Amino acid sequence: MRWPAHLVALLSFTIAGCAGKSPPPEMPTERSVAERPADHDGSTKERALLGCHLTRTDYQQVADTVCPDGTKPLRGDLGAANRARSGNVGPGPDHHIVDAYTVPCTTPIELFVDGYHCPPGMEPEVQFDIKNPTPAQLVTMGKALEKIAGMGPGQRANELRKQAAQLLETIPVTIEVCGNFLKPLIADKTYKASRLLVLQLVISTGAEVLLRGGGPADRAGVELGAAEGVLRLYDSILVADPTAHHPHLDLLLELRNGNKLKAYIDAGICRPGT
Repeated sequence: MRWPAHLVALLSFTIAGCAGKSPPPEMPTERSVAERPADHDGSTKERALLGCHLTRTDYQQVADTVCPDGTKPLRGDLGAANRARSGNVGPGPDHHIVDAYTVPCTTPIELFVDGYHCPPGMEPEVQFDIKNPTPAQLVTMGKALEKIAGMGPGQRANELRKQAAQLLETIPVTIEVCGNFLKPLIADKTYKASRLLVLQLVISTGAEVLLRGGGPADRAGVELGAAEGVLRLYDSILVADPTAHHPHLDLLLELRNGNKLKAYIDAGICRPGT
């Protein structure tokens, strides 16, 4: 089975030798909408512009777009291109997720971009027998999932979290989510990031199980690793919004910083059959 493109992108950084030596693709030249090739002019999902998210030639093509009146409103600014992204529209003809961007011409233009066309060797063809993965392959999956906790609360990262949770449901490995350490947060229906943090709990738990080869899990170790993943995301949430404090999560941060988190986790860990 081929991994979803989002997760293949993560794996390219965790598999030794798969990234790093390949030269980046040539940066696209500025082209007006009318000059782009008809088969990849960006006008529809099926005709998406092709770029590489690892070298940001996907953003560059959006940033360099020249409007019909000759203006270039994004001025080649990759940050402006990122902000012009309106969301994804699902898989295109190559089964990659296609993103939609709105370029602010006099009459706004919607562009579609497939950012998963990277040079050979930059993104590996990661093939797993999803029904019978080896322990080494499970560890590789775990390393990829482990990175998600550090990706922050952005829209694209949250889409990736949903993809990762769906992937965990397909793997023939028992993943038991406990999360007793988050009970006060789960019970608080007013904290707006609760669902996101619970989703991260599921992913981080799965990552910890897979990092151990999918065998009988060290419950205490898995739970502590899951807590660390949740707190990494919480750290990022606070960076994005310093007012987004939650008293229980602040307590967990205090315990972590005082090297007391493990004892707190061990005291409330789920036991077999509970």
